[in-house]
Amino acid sequence: MAWLVGRNLRRGSQGLAAVPVGYGLGLAGVGVFAVGGVGDAIWHSVFGVEADLAALLSPTHLLLFTGILLILTSPLRAAWTSDGATAPGFRAFLPVTLALTLTTALVGFFFQYLSPFLQPAAVPHARFASFWAEHGLVESAAQPGLAQELEVRGIAALLLTSLLFVAPVLLLLRRWQPPPGTVTVLFGGVAALLGAQHNFQLWPAVVAAVAAGLAGDLLIRAWRPSPDRLGAYRAVAALLPAALLGTYVAAVAVVFTLAWPPELWAGTILYGALAGLALSVLVLPPAGPEQAPLDGAPPGAG
Repeated sequence: MAWLVGRNLRRGSQGLAAVPVGYGLGLAGVGVFAVGGVGDAIWHSVFGVEADLAALLSPTHLLLFTGILLILTSPLRAAWTSDGATAPGFRAFLPVTLALTLTTALVGFFFQYLSPFLQPAAVPHARFASFWAEHGLVESAAQPGLAQELEVRGIAALLLTSLLFVAPVLLLLRRWQPPPGTVTVLFGGVAALLGAQHNFQLWPAVVAAVAAGLAGDLLIRAWRPSPDRLGAYRAVAALLPAALLGTYVAAVAVVFTLAWPPELWAGTILYGALAGLALSVLVLPPAGPEQAPLDGAPPGAG
């Protein structure tokens, strides 16, 4: 960002006019991050260093999160307001793809306590399947009284993750026809970045995310969803989370012994599809009637 501003200053721009469109909030994010860093040092000196879940909910860490979020989304804002093509090539669209991938991974990092791509750090590598066991997906020696609570946690993790992955795609489809490979990079990149935190001990989940991304790219290429093709947009919004959850459940069934009855895993997949459909209505609501002028003049007058 400093290089972009410096280049514009050398070209004769002055003051805020030297800040490229879309990067103003990014520069503000640098300030927010600096304030968060100073505040975090003070917080640690007063309250000590956070650990585990407390580290993700620390107010100063959330301030750092906000600053990074503003920085990472700068290329997306710049491209959104540009006059570029609505169907760009993969290379031209790569800055937007990478910005959205890193942004989604950052959000996923702060929701890692409900992530199916992570295994609790206290579990040894030899107990590879323990994450799914703790979430009730595979056979477990957990106390019977905890079974339902573990199933609820597993369902919540899958549904939250599916919406986290699908929301950026729905946002892109409002503005562009993303080039083939975009959804694969997004899904696979986010899953890999999250899975890398524990040395890819849950690698089948990453493979499932890549497969779902490929399915998403194929759906977009075949149906060309957009605000002008609302039916295709809604269909992709429903099928994309179903693909992500379906490939995830399939990966568990292939690598491990699936313990959920059909009602649970099939219902979770359908629930994810319905949630994606509902999210698409929020991202791209149906067109409403034109607003009447306040003075009662006919449309177009004045």
